[in-house]
Amino acid sequence: MSRWSDNFKNHTFWSTFNSLKSTFIDENFYSGQDALALLEISRLHKVISYLDSYLEQVDSELTPRSSLDGLTSPITSVLQHVAAFKSNPSVSYLTTANDFADAAIVSVRQIPTSNNAIDKKAIAKSTLSYVKSTEDQLKKVSDFINVEIADKAEKILEVKNEVSLTKTELANLKTKLAAVEQTIQKQTAEFNNQFQLSEKGRLDKFTLLETKLETKLDETSTKLQDKADSEFSALAVKSEVIIKVLNSYQEKAAKVYGVVSNTLQAGAYSSYANEEKKSANFFRWSAIILMII
Repeated sequence: MSRWSDNFKNHTFWSTFNSLKSTFIDENFYSGQDALALLEISRLHKVISYLDSYLEQVDSELTPRSSLDGLTSPITSVLQHVAAFKSNPSVSYLTTANDFADAAIVSVRQIPTSNNAIDKKAIAKSTLSYVKSTEDQLKKVSDFINVEIADKAEKILEVKNEVSLTKTELANLKTKLAAVEQTIQKQTAEFNNQFQLSEKGRLDKFTLLETKLETKLDETSTKLQDKADSEFSALAVKSEVIIKVLNSYQEKAAKVYGVVSNTLQAGAYSSYANEEKKSANFFRWSAIILMII
C-alpha cells in the first residue's frame, strides 16, 4: 500500500466521522416529538449517508491530505453540536449542525472520485436514507401519539369513574351533613335551655348572697358605730381628767415660777444695795473726817 493510501486511511477525519455515524446509528439518540428537531435530524441522516457513499468512491492516492483537513473541521463542528443537542435538546444546536453539514458537502465535492457518475448513486442512497429516517421518525411519532391516545383514554375512563365515585361520596356526605346539622340544632336548643336554667339558679344564689351580705354589713356597721361612740365617750372622760390634772400642774408651775422670779430679783437688788451701802459709808466717813479737820 502506498504512503498516499496510508495517509488517507489514517487521517484523523475518519475517527471524527465514524463517531458522528455511531451517534446517529443509536436508536435512543432522540426520543422526543418535536417536529422541527425530527426534520433537522432526518436531514443530518441524509447528509451523513451522502458523505459516506461519496467517500467510498474516492481514490485514496488521488486525494490530497489537505482535502481531508478541510473536511475535518466542519464534521468536527457537526459532532460537537450534535453532542450539545444530546445534553440539551434545543433545535438551535441541530440547525447549526446542518449549517456545518452544508460546508462539509461543499468540501467533499472538491475531492475527485474514480467515477463522477457515482455521485448520482450517492445522492440516491442519501435520499433513500433520508426517506427511511423520516419514515422511522414518523413511525415513532405515530406510535407515541397512539400510546398517548390510549393512555389519555384510560385516564379519561379513570376520571369518569372517580367522578362517579365522587358524586356518590358527595351524596353520602350531604346526608351525613344533614344529620349532623339536625344533631347540632337539637344540642344547641338543649344547651340554651340548660344555660338559661343554670343562669337563673346562679342569679338567685347571687341575689340571696347579696342580701345576706348587705344584712351582715349593716349589723357590723351598727356594732362598729356603737363601739366607736362608747370608745369616744370614754376617751372624752379620760381627756377631761387629764386636762384638769394638767391645769393643776400649770397652776403649781406658775407659783413656783413666781417665787423663783422674786427670789432672783431680790438677790440682784441686795447686791446693789450692799455696794451702795459701802459707797455711802465711804463718803460719810470721809465727810466726818473732813469736818473734824
